[in-house]
Amino acid sequence: MAVPDYHRKITIAALTVIPVLVMVMAFIFIFLPFYAVNGCPDVNLSPVQKEDNSSWNIAVVQGGHHQTYPVYLKNFAAGIAEYGWIEGYFTEDTVNLNSTPAVLDYITENCRSDYLNFRKEHYFSSEWNNTLRAGNLKDLKSLSDDGEIDLVIALGTWAGTDCKSLSADIPVIVMGSVNPAATGIVPDSGVYLPGNIYTVYDSDFYYDQFRLYYYIFRFETIGIAYDNSTPESRSYSHIEDLRRFSDDYGVEIIEYYTVDDHPDIEMSRRSVYDAYKYLAPVTDALIITTQNGVSPLNAEEFLKPLTENRVPSFAVDDPELVRYGVLMSFAEPDYEYLGRRYSDAFSRILNGCEISNLSAEYRRDSSIIINLKTAEEIGFEVPPGLIEASDVIYTD
Repeated sequence: MAVPDYHRKITIAALTVIPVLVMVMAFIFIFLPFYAVNGCPDVNLSPVQKEDNSSWNIAVVQGGHHQTYPVYLKNFAAGIAEYGWIEGYFTEDTVNLNSTPAVLDYITENCRSDYLNFRKEHYFSSEWNNTLRAGNLKDLKSLSDDGEIDLVIALGTWAGTDCKSLSADIPVIVMGSVNPAATGIVPDSGVYLPGNIYTVYDSDFYYDQFRLYYYIFRFETIGIAYDNSTPESRSYSHIEDLRRFSDDYGVEIIEYYTVDDHPDIEMSRRSVYDAYKYLAPVTDALIITTQNGVSPLNAEEFLKPLTENRVPSFAVDDPELVRYGVLMSFAEPDYEYLGRRYSDAFSRILNGCEISNLSAEYRRDSSIIINLKTAEEIGFEVPPGLIEASDVIYTD
């Protein structure tokens, strides 16, 4: 299917909207008051021991390896080191640590603390295996019920979902969940979150992504392939945000269900290829979602039907895919900023602040990433205004 004329042209109004929207979102992100949004202004953020003068036991939980989890953990560790909770943490020493266990090993072996314990027996990873997940949750709940852990760092949606079943007395800080409200990890209740689970998220970020893509391409139909089998897999697709956008702008969504939560990675990859082969001829644009069958390793294969049919593609959560041929995405979040937010919340919680007094509001940066080679291959003439608004441009 040739790309319609409205894909290759952009109106002056749209050219105006792009830099203005980017500027406004960036302004809100940069100047959002960091300390002012949090409650408990009288709480001392300096490190403290427990009432019995012992150290706090910190558990770390993840559903399995994801490239962003160690990044969140490293920036969080840098933040709590600045507050004095740990000593001997040097960011430059952790640059090449690319897994959660490696970061935790560095903390336990190279850092000292009179306030915190990061014990290996308090680390749980389910390796994206449901059987192991059930066993880990049982062990985590046992530790929680026995008072062996005082706070949990939950990395990702699986971990955040599981920690909902822990005792309400155990504070949980969820990092790296792309849509915690959609999966019920936290209630979609605005700036402040009741209960024992804390996270920060931008509730409109993905809706705004779809809106901006629409301003540029004016598509009438948009395709999406995702696993519909679990609440977690649906949350990775941001299908609810896409449906909200569809209702507001009159764009038809064409859906195709893939296989994601399966130990056979090749099955997941084949399902993605089949999905894009089906969707490419019948849609004006395509959303590339996060799932096991989508990675730089097989990008050339699953993008082939899109290139052949000259369909614009947008990666919603993995900007690295633009390097490998996806047309556009938005940059990853500012992990250093998030590390400060989470370490600030951590310090307040252990000093007695209630989670319901901590702001979950986050205005995410809107840096655009675009692949000009892909634009050329699908016949999209990139307007100068879009190039000027882009922060990362790939030409090959």
